[in-house]
Amino acid sequence: MIGEGVADWAGRSLILDRAGGQSGRNFASIIFRGDLLMKAIDLLKKDHDTVKKMFAAFEKMGSHAQKDRLAQAEEICEELRIHAAIEEEIFYPAVKSVRDKEAKFDVEEALEEHKQMKSAMEDALKDEGQEPAFAAKMKVLKENVEHHAGEEEKEIFKVARKLGDDRLEELGQQLQERKEALQAEDSGNHRQARKKP
Repeated sequence: MIGEGVADWAGRSLILDRAGGQSGRNFASIIFRGDLLMKAIDLLKKDHDTVKKMFAAFEKMGSHAQKDRLAQAEEICEELRIHAAIEEEIFYPAVKSVRDKEAKFDVEEALEEHKQMKSAMEDALKDEGQEPAFAAKMKVLKENVEHHAGEEEKEIFKVARKLGDDRLEELGQQLQERKEALQAEDSGNHRQARKKP
């Protein structure tokens, strides 16, 4: 019976669903509302959209706002690092399991694009906001990210849909949990590491 209990977890509502299995055992499944449980491709698409908005905010800042632009660039790079990690650890292996030659190629290409983006992030941040190189490097990073996200949404997500809704929801939960763990770990670590000689 759906809706047997409603609770709130971390400010997000959830519904406890109790259902009887064939053996007569009851089990509880949790259906989250909001951002907690969604299909993997929806979560990753949301990340893509978030980063696009972050780049737009960066571009609106004038070059006179060097400190703000650098802080925004650091946030963009942290978002990208976490996004790449959850894709590499969880999503791409699942897509490769589809047993499709094209899927394996697409994932390998995406991994190479991740390497390029990580290099571009490191390159952009080492200038510590010094213009005009900083703006140029952030533009290159943005173009790399947009290209990668576009291909991923068009090609890899198409293959991922073959996994089915249940598996995509399971992956979505795994991605969200890992993302939250990385956000907790990375809080402040990257800024401190870059400041050390």
